[in-house]
Amino acid sequence: MCDELIKRDKNVNEFVDKAVTEALKEEIVSEMVTAAEKLGRLAAGLKFEDIPADVVDGAKDLILDTIGDSLGGLFEPEPRKIINALKRYDKSTTSTIWGERYKASVDNAAFANTASGEGNDFVAAAGGIGVASIPATAISVGEEVKADGKTIITSIVAAIEVWWRIGSAMSNATLSKRAFYWPSLPLGATIAAGKVLNLTNEQMTWALALAASTGAGMWEVFDEGIRAKLLFHGRSANTGVFCSYLAKEGFIGPTRIFEAERGFLKAYTDPDYDVSKLTQKIEPVEFLGTRQIVYKPYPSCRATHSSIGAALKIAQEYKLKAEDIDSVTITLATRDADLVGIHPTVSSKFDAQFSLHYVVSSTIIEGRVPTLDTFMDEKLRDPKVLELMKRVKVIGDEALQKLRFEGPPGIHPSRLLVVTKDGKEYRAEVDYYKGSKKNPLTKEELRAKFEMQAKNSLPSERVSQVYSKVQNLEKLGEINELTRLLCAQE
Repeated sequence: MCDELIKRDKNVNEFVDKAVTEALKEEIVSEMVTAAEKLGRLAAGLKFEDIPADVVDGAKDLILDTIGDSLGGLFEPEPRKIINALKRYDKSTTSTIWGERYKASVDNAAFANTASGEGNDFVAAAGGIGVASIPATAISVGEEVKADGKTIITSIVAAIEVWWRIGSAMSNATLSKRAFYWPSLPLGATIAAGKVLNLTNEQMTWALALAASTGAGMWEVFDEGIRAKLLFHGRSANTGVFCSYLAKEGFIGPTRIFEAERGFLKAYTDPDYDVSKLTQKIEPVEFLGTRQIVYKPYPSCRATHSSIGAALKIAQEYKLKAEDIDSVTITLATRDADLVGIHPTVSSKFDAQFSLHYVVSSTIIEGRVPTLDTFMDEKLRDPKVLELMKRVKVIGDEALQKLRFEGPPGIHPSRLLVVTKDGKEYRAEVDYYKGSKKNPLTKEELRAKFEMQAKNSLPSERVSQVYSKVQNLEKLGEINELTRLLCAQE
């Protein structure tokens, strides 16, 4: 009996030791898995069936908005130059440049469609960063491999989930201070392309790591009033496609790119980054990113939108005449003031879209929000607007800066004070601009925005067909059914 008890205890101890060893091993292995590997697994493993209905619906909204923005921005000078340059050397006929008869290679079609989307500064964003490259890349790659609608939706959701986490781990304010323009841009496009190409966990990790090693744009283009930011967005799509094809061929990327002392986060936002945010709530996925997408109702820098809302309140409620106004003072976060408060005069559409002086003056005088025609040349010379602009003052406030970057998600505060020549004061405050999660665009407003832009490149019947295809995207056997509609007729 004693021998049996000893034998039993020995077996129990061995079982316990083995269980403890396995648990420790699992914990050690988990710690050894890098953030890039965890994000790669998230993206590669996501299935359409895993995605909630509201997230699928949100992805379709984003696709519709991106197509509309690309068709609307297609004939702006900078996208035209990009497409004309591509025509000189890219003779491929693989993927459609939306609104054109010309096709290009997969990466260059994604590049052109993204750049056109940025042509009117009208694109959707998540975490404050434009996301046109993600749908543009997914659809361009999907056209080559004849992916179905479910694959396109899944790739876009996966891309935004990964990309939003990376953006959340970085400090926007520190990026701006250090002159970097959103180095995370290529990462979303990479996941979108990789998912359509059905990369494995390992390949997806490599692709993401390679893209994170490619560099960033610079804020100087804004200071000089040059519309080169569409190049940063366009190239991010191009880079994402190429990194995904490299990974598919077995080209290895640096998998510790996010944690490393000489890696991505350290390089761009040291010391203001939090690597733990990359993998928060990742298993199961809580779809944090896709539910944070916001849309632009006005074709101007997002940092102007709360002030436009405040100006509209004053214009509609008090019906002030420009000649009766003595001064307009706009107070907002320091970072926003440094971006949109530095153009007291305008000489181009780009200047005007980034000029708080211009958009607020125009809103007060016109009594309506800016639309595409607000930035036409003749409007830029409106003497009433130009005169009122001289009386606009923009102030950066550190308290609003803290509120903007440390306050509730999505807050974008603006404080407007109008003083008339007879000494009366009129104030308006907006914390959540139209289009934000707390003040969203309706489905009807999103459709109207899409149709208003798409009709500039496609006939009305085709515009309706595109809308219908996007609304039923998960039922498409091939995304080519949609891209055929986006190719301009002879």
